[in-house]
Amino acid sequence: MAASIDLLDERIPPAKVIWHLAWPVILEQILIMFVNYVDTAMVGSLGPNATASVAITSNTSMLLNGVFSGVSVGLSVPIGRYIGAAMHDKARNVVRQAALAIAFFGLVTTLIMQSIAHPLPVWMGGDAAILKDAEIYVRIISAGYIFNVSTLVCGAILRCAGDTRTPLKFNVATNVINMILNFFLIYQPRTISVLGLEFNMWGAGLGVAGAAIATITAHAFAGIFLFRALFRPALSCCIDLKGGFKFDWSIWKEMIKIGYPVAFERFAISSGQILMTRMVTTLGTASLAAHSLGMTAESITYMPAFGFSVSATTLVSQSLGAGKPHLAKKFGRICCICCVAFM
Repeated sequence: MAASIDLLDERIPPAKVIWHLAWPVILEQILIMFVNYVDTAMVGSLGPNATASVAITSNTSMLLNGVFSGVSVGLSVPIGRYIGAAMHDKARNVVRQAALAIAFFGLVTTLIMQSIAHPLPVWMGGDAAILKDAEIYVRIISAGYIFNVSTLVCGAILRCAGDTRTPLKFNVATNVINMILNFFLIYQPRTISVLGLEFNMWGAGLGVAGAAIATITAHAFAGIFLFRALFRPALSCCIDLKGGFKFDWSIWKEMIKIGYPVAFERFAISSGQILMTRMVTTLGTASLAAHSLGMTAESITYMPAFGFSVSATTLVSQSLGAGKPHLAKKFGRICCICCVAFM
């Protein structure tokens, strides 16, 4: 079982419960960071133009991910409260609406990004040498946004249900798939030397487009299998195909009420990052590439915070649902202290 302890059992030390939920998320982020370094190095080996082609629109993707995060919080928090209150049928109703939200937000953001894929790198002040690759990268990546939404929303639902290990397994596998596909899709056919032995290695030679195809394929893997995990009988809020997926405005209204502050916060932060990237772009392609590499290195500082934020969201929502506000306050306070200490 993903969660082997009663999360709301007050006989268990709160720190133990928090760490029980946080460590898989922190480990997941560490492994993802490692693979991201390798991924960045693979693209970077093509030169600063390739790195800049990916970096110039990456903050726009982060802005959209902020919107997706708002959706995931708006849906997962009510699910956590219903689970805490043992109202599993209501939790399942929210999960069904989550499936509709994944389709809606995935398709809408794909259409938006496809429509601005050509002018976006120009708006960001990119050099003529990187505009074509940057457009291709945006078009390929944005074609699979439905999988990005699925990964974030389904992962949040599973975590709020107390299962942090399933997202760990699939997200780590996703990044490994991305790295392997990069190895074959980015580079030209070449000779590889291992322990003094040389052999010819096939390569598609797609460059930046290859990196985008690898990314979207890996995201598709995670999005599909995490969505499939919502149908697993062991999940306390599992769903099936028999109940249907009829639109419920009351659940969407609650999702918007809870999720819009998160989405707006991420929108504000990402907007600032977009402006920063726009300013760095004026310094030249090499500076933009260096800026991107530095931001990748900086990402290590976010890992503990993300782990404890997942613990806080799960435990506070379930505690409130169970009618234990004192426990929610205790969990929230300890998560904040742990987060600040780790940072």
